[in-house]
Amino acid sequence: MSTIAQIYSITSLSDALMCVAMGADHIGVAFGEVKHLGPSQKDCAQAKYIFDRLPSSVVKVGLTIASDVDEII
Repeated sequence: MSTIAQIYSITSLSDALMCVAMGADHIGVAFGEVKHLGPSQKDCAQAKYIFDRLPSSVVKVGLTIASDVDEII
């Protein structure tokens, strides 16, 4: 049995890359327009910027809460 390391609420590319270097398998970024998620939340472009620079072997997880799917897409 293998262990999967999941790190969520990443706030910067440097943090994401550090987590990957330390063995993280999944990286999560909170994004969208949900005010109560606080300062760790990014907009969609910021989340994409981080995800696009991670190795293809890393699972990218977008964390959001929205009442309408159009807010996410």
